[in-house]
Amino acid sequence: MDKISSIKAQINTHYGEMPSPTISYLICATPRSGTNLIGLTMKLMHYGFPLEGYKLDSNLKHGWGHDESDFFRYTRDMIAYQTSPKTGVFGLKLFWEQFIYLQDSLNHHPAISFKGVNAVEMLQILFNRPSYIFMRRRNKIKQAISIVKALQSNTFLVTSKAKIAQQDQEHKFVYDEAMIGYYMDKFTAEDLLWEHFFERQALSPYTIWYEDFVKDYTANMQALVAHLGLPAVDIPAPHSQKQANQTNELWYQRYLNDHPEISDPLDAVQILAAKTLTQKRPSILGRAKWGYLASMARKVVKNPKYYLKRIFN
Repeated sequence: MDKISSIKAQINTHYGEMPSPTISYLICATPRSGTNLIGLTMKLMHYGFPLEGYKLDSNLKHGWGHDESDFFRYTRDMIAYQTSPKTGVFGLKLFWEQFIYLQDSLNHHPAISFKGVNAVEMLQILFNRPSYIFMRRRNKIKQAISIVKALQSNTFLVTSKAKIAQQDQEHKFVYDEAMIGYYMDKFTAEDLLWEHFFERQALSPYTIWYEDFVKDYTANMQALVAHLGLPAVDIPAPHSQKQANQTNELWYQRYLNDHPEISDPLDAVQILAAKTLTQKRPSILGRAKWGYLASMARKVVKNPKYYLKRIFN
């Protein structure tokens, strides 16, 4: 028996039979990159229900029956909740901090030893050889603005345009340059950490860029379904609405006006590199090329401990 099968057997012995989806997929992403649009559509097609299963308030929200201190029972209930009964397909949305939480929970589990098991093998043990979808967004300024607005109104998903208009009338949004900059750094670093994870584990994820995806929602959903090896079905109309409006655009132009050093808003790596390096060596921009800065940024975020210290402290 190989180590993956052996650990699965130990888990089943201690905690009862874990669910084994017929097909499973992980949407590896950062917030406000289009994951709700894909997730709700997959649910409507009975192709999994990819929620943030390891967001620590999910148990209270969805009532799975166990708190996260009982990791395997929690995971068993979460998988059952996010698996479509009609097809047996499971989906999970996974943000970087949730991925770290998952790994830490397994590496320090009191009953089951995961010594010598890498991150991919952990995910295979839990989710039956999942497919990887890498969902990302090029314009990190707009992505950061989106999360700042969502946090201010406590509204992360809207299903009608009327509700978006009502939200703007009822809530006074406050432009926050520092918070926008913080989330630009955070989301860019997390994208690069996902890149590094896939590269280190020799994985080739199915990559979806938000800006390209929304240009032809139906065709891109069909392509995703085909990639996962699922039967072609009619693609339902989007269940969630785009929340960006005039406020988003005004904030975006204001941020660009306040930061004339940003020559290309779509090149987040260069922006992060410049910010990261100029904090320590203000003169470096005078003699370094953008390609060098981008390379340095990737080296910086390849160290998760440095990333966590820089972003969260």
